[in-house]
Amino acid sequence: MLKNLRKEKRVPIRLKLHLQAEDGHGRAISANIITVNVSRSGICFQSELPLPLQVGDSLRGRLESQQFKTDIHLRVMWINGNLLGGHLESTPASWPIR
Repeated sequence: MLKNLRKEKRVPIRLKLHLQAEDGHGRAISANIITVNVSRSGICFQSELPLPLQVGDSLRGRLESQQFKTDIHLRVMWINGNLLGGHLESTPASWPIR
């Protein structure tokens, strides 16, 4: 049986957001995403199109919708097609989980 190594509870929440960021190589990333779940220090989301990212890449930028805006610094932990899991290097000031 697989052991769940996650230290924080994941909260299933579907938010339609726009990701505007730059990766560690200086490439601009712009995508519409839908969150699958979030935790205090992580996010899982699905993008409409594949993103030019690899595991270990770092993103700095902004997540926003009409109701929600926050700056992020994210490390890509895993990718499965258009689904991506990331670790937030610091909890954003405006984040649904505290």
